[in-house]
Amino acid sequence: MERRASLFGLLLTLGFLVLAGRLFQLQVVEASRWSEAGQGQRIRFVSTPASRGNIYDREGRLLASSRSSFSAYLVYTGKPLSDKTVRLLSQILGLDPREIREAEKQLYPSFGRPYEPVPLALDLDPRSHTLLEEYRDELGGVVVEAEPVRYYPGLPDFPDLGGRLMAHVLGQVRKADRGPGLVGTSGLERAFQEDLEGEPGIRQVEVDPLGRPYRVWREKMPQPGNDLVLTLDAYLQAVAERALLQRMEELRRLRSKDCPGGCPADFGAAVVLRVDTGEVLALASVPAFDPNLFATRAHARPGSAAHRAFLTEWEKLRSDPAQPLYNHATQTTAPPGSTFKLVTAAAVLRSRAASPQEVIVCPGKRYFGGIEFGDWAVHGPVNMVRALFRSCNVYFYEMGLRVGIGRLEEMAREFGLGEKTGLEAYQGLDEEPGWVAGPATKEKLHPEEPRWNPGDVLSAAIGQGDNRFTPLQMAVLAAAMANGGKVLRPYVVKEVRDPRGNVLRRFGPEVRKEVRLDPGEWQVLRRGMEGVMEPGGTAAHVFADFPALTSRVLGREIRLAGKTGTAQAGKRDIPWGWFVGYAPADKPEIAVAVVVRRGGGGSLAAGPVARAIFDAYFGVRNLAKDAPGGGGGMVSPSEN
Repeated sequence: MERRASLFGLLLTLGFLVLAGRLFQLQVVEASRWSEAGQGQRIRFVSTPASRGNIYDREGRLLASSRSSFSAYLVYTGKPLSDKTVRLLSQILGLDPREIREAEKQLYPSFGRPYEPVPLALDLDPRSHTLLEEYRDELGGVVVEAEPVRYYPGLPDFPDLGGRLMAHVLGQVRKADRGPGLVGTSGLERAFQEDLEGEPGIRQVEVDPLGRPYRVWREKMPQPGNDLVLTLDAYLQAVAERALLQRMEELRRLRSKDCPGGCPADFGAAVVLRVDTGEVLALASVPAFDPNLFATRAHARPGSAAHRAFLTEWEKLRSDPAQPLYNHATQTTAPPGSTFKLVTAAAVLRSRAASPQEVIVCPGKRYFGGIEFGDWAVHGPVNMVRALFRSCNVYFYEMGLRVGIGRLEEMAREFGLGEKTGLEAYQGLDEEPGWVAGPATKEKLHPEEPRWNPGDVLSAAIGQGDNRFTPLQMAVLAAAMANGGKVLRPYVVKEVRDPRGNVLRRFGPEVRKEVRLDPGEWQVLRRGMEGVMEPGGTAAHVFADFPALTSRVLGREIRLAGKTGTAQAGKRDIPWGWFVGYAPADKPEIAVAVVVRRGGGGSLAAGPVARAIFDAYFGVRNLAKDAPGGGGGMVSPSEN
């Protein structure tokens, strides 16, 4: 009996020693560890996002900003949400209870970092926000945080464009992988990320057992990002975008030689540059997308209904054959058609292959190597000026043979064609370099038939063959025609300013290269471009009344200069319509390039869009309300 009692006492003593040892380990040896763990549930560090910098146009119009919003998050409390809480959340936020439970799982270590909030509903509407605050005591584990959301307001005078205005230039944002901020994924939002993002703040907060903050211990305020001031004019940009959209819609209804049942007019682009500086006043690409879509629903929790809705919209944009996510002004290349005849004429003048007065008789076709090369009309006797404003193919077939492909290539590259304009390297907007037709290009693009044929120069001379340029490159060409050969690097950001308005960086003009011709030779080219807009020219029916209109409205006559082009991308494909030009003809200020894919002839498809741009720039019409030219019925034949 005594032996049993002694054994029991020994076991009891050992038990107390083990318990005491464990208490010593917990309270002394591991005290700091458990203190930190408890503190981790009581004291939390919360990152506060900085307001992203604003983006303004050249006149101070707001193009991109940050607006206040509230979002609901789940936070770690150590206890699962009750069924009652889930039902209440479901009713307030309109979420499926299963979706809430899936979000709750992400709070725990096996699903990621513990204690990190999980988004439940972003950018709350006023009703949901009010109800979450009203039922705050019944929603343990749910917090509402204020955070800025990127916002693209558009212009009040152009509600039809909405947030799509200038979308390709401004770009998109998404939530950063780490931290509370936003990251630009395209356009200026990406290119100037470091300037725009700002510096996030941080709060050290004490939370109650339900995970709700009730006391702020320390706080470092976020610092807003820097602002961008652009060279673009939002009004002129909106006019260009609307004119493209409306003209493309009209082309789908019009009957023409190129499109008896209406042209598809898939997409289009328009560029406006200042001819003395290279400042981009408009860089339009349609169709477009609404970047507000990416600023809100794209950030929803993966797997949520909101995120699935966004993915549906994203897939529509991504699979649309009109490629609304592409900036067609800088990323799409196309054969320039007859607008390239300006380059061919410049090569002729430089090489003295023909005098401007030499007359070529055009019978409407030219045979070479047993192959017929057609023209769009019988032009009869033409010299260089008349060949330009009547867009005579036969004249330029002959000139192409005289100068040869080497001189054509050289002149095209002097004008900056077939290479990036410098906008991408300078200001981060994506560009395609394009191609200049020639033996090396043919070998690269057509390995199945790489040999250069003598007849290929005829197609190249009229802007066909392997010539492929962007609308921005063609606008730079038009500016060079206007300013006497200066090939300017275009730019869209004028200044970077801090939140107090101090200028941190300023961007300015740069001449990348220069095309050298005699003054009289430039005058020949310009006279040909002016004739395009006058009676007898290929774009007369669109522009002939402009000088009289400006004289009546402005008290001074403004004449225009331009060149139309109708480019075949394939033997059976509906042509692309081009226009390039500048104004005023005597003292140029702006250069314009417009293209519409599968829109028919240049004067038909692109001319009315350019006319709307000139009308708006010189203030002869209020194009916030008026539609660009065009109408129904049969139209005149399109030129080449």
